[in-house]
Amino acid sequence: MESKTFVVRRSDERSLKFKGKILAHAKTSPNRAYSNYSGADGVWSEATVYQTDAGKYVIELESHSQWSGVQSSYQAYAADTLEQAISNLAPSERRMCYDEFSELIEPEEV
Repeated sequence: MESKTFVVRRSDERSLKFKGKILAHAKTSPNRAYSNYSGADGVWSEATVYQTDAGKYVIELESHSQWSGVQSSYQAYAADTLEQAISNLAPSERRMCYDEFSELIEPEEV
């Protein structure tokens, strides 16, 4: 797969720009009838994992609402490992990423 240039938006911060590829994408649903229900009516999240040409990982998280007056929020973190990037997210967001991207994450050795 050929690299592309991405510009990832972040709320209240500068966007991240890098060359790389998308490794995975997942999204929850605002509708409780679906198995990927977000847990809150009218609210959903989308997460994307990228790997940069420099070997870093970027996790992008978008949170959306269908409710009037509620703005979408955008987060993105870059790190040397996917686990480090995910660790910047809130616990509920980390849980979604660990569930959806488990095939990309190395098991923890004990």
